[in-house]
Amino acid sequence: MNPLNNKYSMHVFMFMFYIANASFVPFLSYWFAQEGLSNQQIGVLYSLGPLIGLAAQSVWGYLSDRYGIGKRLLLVSLLLTPIVTFGYLLSNERFYMYIMVSAVYFFLSLAVKPSMEEITISHARANGQSYGGIRVLGSISFALAVTPLGMMYNHYGINMIFVTYLVTSVIAIIALLRVKPASDGK
Repeated sequence: MNPLNNKYSMHVFMFMFYIANASFVPFLSYWFAQEGLSNQQIGVLYSLGPLIGLAAQSVWGYLSDRYGIGKRLLLVSLLLTPIVTFGYLLSNERFYMYIMVSAVYFFLSLAVKPSMEEITISHARANGQSYGGIRVLGSISFALAVTPLGMMYNHYGINMIFVTYLVTSVIAIIALLRVKPASDGK
């Protein structure tokens, strides 16, 4: 791989990862409302995130640290998370199903944070870059993507969030595969 390509591979991943999140996270509550969920039910579903996060981030962080498999965990999470969200479409307006899908979604999606931080910091150090310089691309891409995505969903329907999330996550996975490990090669 061209060393210049590897130097900026984490930038590309971060950019695409946050576009993937922008395609789904801000619009999910609108989808829930369209499905007929009350504000209280939507609140319950979103409250699962912090509750599950308490355990999930510890589990994922432990596995990453103990076995040195941060990038693998990140890849698995990036692949499974958007696939799991299709479970919302299969829930047939049964609230208990929304709870189950949300629990799995949050467990998988919260796995990303510790592994992504570790990989980004390691990549930045190995390439003489700052973490903030890489991370800011995520904020920029999220901000730039939300409005056009909202316009697209207005035109094609809010159900497009699931396909868009899957496609953009696959692109983020491809970008992550180009990030070469700074040390152990796992």
